[in-house]
Amino acid sequence: MRQLLRFEFRKLFKSKAFYVCFAISVAFILITALTMKALEPELKKLDENYQSVYSGLTMLKDVFSNGQIAILGGIMIAILVCEDFGSDTLKNVYARGYSRQNVFYAKVVAVLTAYLMMLFADMVLSLLFGTFMFDGFGTAGNNYVGAFFGILFISLAYFVIFFAISYLCRKLSLAITLCIVGPIAMNLLLSLGDTLVSKLGDFKFSDYWLDGRMKQMVQADVGGGQIAGAIIVSVIVIAGFACLVSLINRHRDI
Repeated sequence: MRQLLRFEFRKLFKSKAFYVCFAISVAFILITALTMKALEPELKKLDENYQSVYSGLTMLKDVFSNGQIAILGGIMIAILVCEDFGSDTLKNVYARGYSRQNVFYAKVVAVLTAYLMMLFADMVLSLLFGTFMFDGFGTAGNNYVGAFFGILFISLAYFVIFFAISYLCRKLSLAITLCIVGPIAMNLLLSLGDTLVSKLGDFKFSDYWLDGRMKQMVQADVGGGQIAGAIIVSVIVIAGFACLVSLINRHRDI
């Protein structure tokens, strides 16, 4: 297993896709911060009493609200997972006597490490950009730490979904397409469902999916029930997709 992990991490740090996706995610954060900074003078002209609501802490949350980081993570995961299927790499590894499960788990660990590295780097950079470009570090709202953990669980759930899609597809073009179009299509369907049942009460389909829970986590004040709901939904998604891809891995041909 140790040799497999070394092999996977060596491939990871030689992968151009890892560095390109990381650089693009940083660029998105910087562009977002610069755009909001450029808009502030115009907002002040429209309202003399306008006060900036942006700070390091708000930028840290807002970087996850638009879904760009999730989609970039999905693209990176698809490339890292599918690259082995486009060559004879896996067949050569299996020929050396490594088990199917050990190869699979080594790939999971390496890709998860890359995903978390990008995720935490984006968090730190968004916090720094927001702190130095706006009104300092900012003031944490209610349950800010809990909301942060909710965001982490949701992000891990997205990782499992994107990994499962990529591992099951094997084809890079198809995997990238599904990782981009899938979340967008799901959000559209949930929004349509929420509209159709809006007159029936407070029930929302989006509350039972990751994107709806993420929108709750990036609010200024987050309730304890919302955090618990986000973690529960994330754990269910993680368990479901993890069991699915693990089961298929055991019975699928190389």
